[in-house]
Amino acid sequence: MDRVIPAFISGDADIVAFLSETREQLQTRAFAPLPVRERLIPKSGKSGQFRRLGIPSAMDRLVQAVAPRSIHADRGTSMTSDTVTGLLALLGIDQSHFRPHVSNDNPYSEAQFKTLKYCPAFPGRFGSIEDANVFCGQFFRYYNHEHRHSGIAMHTPASVHDGTAVHVQARRIATLHAAFQAHPERFRGRRPFPPPLPTKVWINQPSTASSEPGTSPQSTRVA
Repeated sequence: MDRVIPAFISGDADIVAFLSETREQLQTRAFAPLPVRERLIPKSGKSGQFRRLGIPSAMDRLVQAVAPRSIHADRGTSMTSDTVTGLLALLGIDQSHFRPHVSNDNPYSEAQFKTLKYCPAFPGRFGSIEDANVFCGQFFRYYNHEHRHSGIAMHTPASVHDGTAVHVQARRIATLHAAFQAHPERFRGRRPFPPPLPTKVWINQPSTASSEPGTSPQSTRVA
C-alpha cells in the first residue's frame, strides 16, 4: 500500500535513511497515516462466512511501534541488545529499565509469571484450557496460603493480607526466646529474633525509602 518493499531498506545505509526520514516526519508532525486496506478473510469454523480485516501499511505499523518518546521494559537481552539500543537512539526514543515510580508496569505480575513458569511442577504444555485452570487454581492456592516468602519475613501472602502474620510473628518470637532461655549456648549468648515483618515491600527499593523512619523495606524474592 505504501510502496515500501524489502529491497528499499535491505542495506544498513538504506535503513538509516528510511528511519531518519520517518523520525523527521514525526518530529515536524508531517506524518499522516495511510488509509487502512480492508480484506475479507474466512471466519474460523463457519463455512461461507467472512469477516473484515484491516491491514495498516508497513510505515504505519512502524510508527505505531516506535512513536512513544520512551519505552519501558525489563532488562532482558532482547531489550538491552546493542541492535535495539541503537535503533531507539536513532529514532530519538529513550529507554527505561527501572521499575520504581512507573505506573504502566506491573512488576509484581511479571515476577508472578516467572514464579509460575519456574515451578518444578509446571508442565511443558497444557492439554486444554481446563487443564490450565486446574493447575493454576492449585498453584495459586499453594502460593498464597502455604508457601512462605522470604520477601515478607517467611510468612504467607494470605497471612500478611489478613493480618494474622502479626500473631504468627509473636508466636515465633516467644518460641525463639524459650529456646534461648533453655540453651543460650546454642546462640552464642545472643537472643534470636525472626526476620522483621516489613511495613513496605519493594521490587526495586527507591533510594529515599531507606531514610524513612519506622520502615523495614525488604526486597521481594521467591524462595
